[in-house]
Amino acid sequence: MIKRDFSSIVDTLQWHALNQTADLHRIYVNDSLISVNGWAKYRLAGSGQRVYQSLIDVSFLSPGRYQIRVEKLMLRDPLFGSDTDLRVLKNWSVFEFIKL
Repeated sequence: MIKRDFSSIVDTLQWHALNQTADLHRIYVNDSLISVNGWAKYRLAGSGQRVYQSLIDVSFLSPGRYQIRVEKLMLRDPLFGSDTDLRVLKNWSVFEFIKL
């Protein structure tokens, strides 16, 4: 639905191609957008929750403290009345790591 009904908005956001569910996310190290290849689908034991997992190459980073930030593209479907709209959650997930 996003690819079909909101393609002009996705283009305006300069979002990458939407070919799979994982493409609804953008990953940043500090404020630099990084490319993530090879997403794998998993299901968590116990809860059965579906997750995506990948590796991020940090070999180019100097030792120090870094922040990973995930942006998520999602549809907001209002409860009453108006149309569905597309939202970017800029701080969908944020965490830090230290490279030694």
